[in-house]
Amino acid sequence: MIRLEIIGKERDIPYTTERRGARALIEKDGKYLFSYLSKRNQYLTPGGGIEENESIRDAVIRECREECGLIVEPEEPFLVIDEYYFEKHWGDYYSRCSIKGYCNNDFDKGEVFLGLVPTWVDEDKLEDIVDAEINWEYVISRPNSSISVIRNSHYREYCVYCLSKGLDLPPMPENLKEYIESIKVETI
Repeated sequence: MIRLEIIGKERDIPYTTERRGARALIEKDGKYLFSYLSKRNQYLTPGGGIEENESIRDAVIRECREECGLIVEPEEPFLVIDEYYFEKHWGDYYSRCSIKGYCNNDFDKGEVFLGLVPTWVDEDKLEDIVDAEINWEYVISRPNSSISVIRNSHYREYCVYCLSKGLDLPPMPENLKEYIESIKVETI
């Protein structure tokens, strides 16, 4: 498994809260699936928080059903991304998934409010996501740690794609350099 560690410049040590999540990397016919939050103009791989007593695998299956209306078969996670901003540690496990069937979406209130739309993006357009501007109007009331993880989301998701293909990390965008202290990749 690969571990990508991202440490924000404003990180408080030690962190006092933790959020564990599970995310899916789904490719079909040269396109990758995203849970696109249209009001924020934010692209995220399908996924979310792991519930109490839920396995990573079960969380990926549930999140793909809820966000994308897909029944998936996840592989073992190939990547964990640990991000540290302010007082919070965000740990997300990424699994490649194959589509086994279709079902109805089951968006939560936040996903409905943010206009979640399952969106396929051509592989040759993935790098363009890094430059997509977040609409900050729908982020303002979030805690500082959430703002930081949202700010970094497009670059992080592109890093997932690159690491899944065995590519080097792409250069950090200039607009993130004032917020991110360090990025480290290692095999664990």
